[in-house]
Amino acid sequence: MVKLEIRAVTPNTNPMFATLDPITFPSDKPGDPLRAACTLTMSSGALVANDTTVNPIIILDRFSFKESPTEDLTKNSPPTISAIKPRNK
Repeated sequence: MVKLEIRAVTPNTNPMFATLDPITFPSDKPGDPLRAACTLTMSSGALVANDTTVNPIIILDRFSFKESPTEDLTKNSPPTISAIKPRNK
């Protein structure tokens, strides 16, 4: 009967990719422990604003720049693939 030994493997992250990891949880840093307990941590997703496009509206010869949602500006975009194929010489 053969006995197999199971070993725990520690994960190895490439240092180049480790710089891209987001840090949303507080980390231990030396310093005043009372001040560290009151530090707030924000997630980057909460700081991103919603996309809005503002079109100027003229009311009685004055511009109105109130935010209002508009359609995406891709409706009249040129085609992504050209219909004309270049000739090879």
